[in-house]
Amino acid sequence: MGDRRFDEGLAAAESGDFAKAHRVWLELASENSADAQFALGQMYVRGDGVEHDAAEAVRWLALAADQGHCEAQYSMGAAHTLGFGVERSTGKAFQWYLKSARQGFADAQYEVGCMCIDGRAVRDYEAAVRWFREAADLGHGGAMMQLGILYDEGQGVPMDHAEAERLLHAAARDGWPTAHFVLGRRHAEGKFVRRDDEAALQCFRAAAELGDAHGQNALGYMYDYGRAVPTDEQAALEWYSRAAEQGLKSGTFNVRQMKAEHRLPRVMY
Repeated sequence: MGDRRFDEGLAAAESGDFAKAHRVWLELASENSADAQFALGQMYVRGDGVEHDAAEAVRWLALAADQGHCEAQYSMGAAHTLGFGVERSTGKAFQWYLKSARQGFADAQYEVGCMCIDGRAVRDYEAAVRWFREAADLGHGGAMMQLGILYDEGQGVPMDHAEAERLLHAAARDGWPTAHFVLGRRHAEGKFVRRDDEAALQCFRAAAELGDAHGQNALGYMYDYGRAVPTDEQAALEWYSRAAEQGLKSGTFNVRQMKAEHRLPRVMY
């Protein structure tokens, strides 16, 4: 009975009838349906048919999370990461992500792995590898990318550049812009692979066109210095500027140098 009613609300939301969806899910949520509580929370996050309300979103998400709803637990982790409707707290974010990750939610497993690498939780590369591997097995491209980087660096796993290459390509195929950038950097530097500016250019272009700031800056550099393409200062400045607009410091530096009377060498990363 409950599932049929939830699906009725879902069909209404998908057709744009958010008032009906809200009415159906509110009734179910009052009966303690975690799925409905989560759905209501998402409505307030996105402002679907209701006023955007962080506090109300978190109220419903927390109710669902407390019942063990893995997506709601992940959302609570994100809320504490961003300070969305709750206090910003790395510790609380990690605990919520961990609860969700233990239920097999790939996005949460990825976040836990990242927090084990960057020290926002306890720095533990072996734990990061375990979580990234679980998420990668579920098809998470970001986890594949992070595993590839760890295999290249030999952190938490034995160094294995061939496995790193395989994982990075898998992440790139999954549409992760940064994976394209990392592959491009390997080719541009001749690091772990033979130097190949043509391959680097293709990877940087793929990353840049997907909106990756590092890829945009690196593509600008390739045009700036004529690596695998004819030198083109206008194209270089355009890509540097796109990176700078996203707040990338190297992009901002390069834009300033391109406009300066006496230029300093530009930087690729």
